[in-house]
Amino acid sequence: MVDDDEGNRELLTRILERSGHKVASAQDGEQALDLIRKKRPDVILLDLMLPGTDGLNICRQVRQDPESAHTAVMIITAEGDEKVVQQGMALGADDYLLKPFDVAEVESRVSALLEKYRTK
Repeated sequence: MVDDDEGNRELLTRILERSGHKVASAQDGEQALDLIRKKRPDVILLDLMLPGTDGLNICRQVRQDPESAHTAVMIITAEGDEKVVQQGMALGADDYLLKPFDVAEVESRVSALLEKYRTK
């Protein structure tokens, strides 16, 4: 999970760990790319507005890297950022979540992405 807001990282970590997922988090783009290379996650929850390397660039790099190209990417963004969501989806993101988060939606959408990618 990548989000520059500590509160969002903590909330998503609690939600996902409660659902049985292992979670690693980063607060900026450079940390995220390093973490993705080292951990090879199944799903990346990716805030688009980050300091340094933004989420769109991270999504682009994930899709261009053969080692991570098939990793599920879920964009996280604030309501009203539809244009940015469209850009992320065009770069290969699989889904998106709007802030503020709905706990049940986070759990179900992450589970759906995991299921989708495990059956490929």
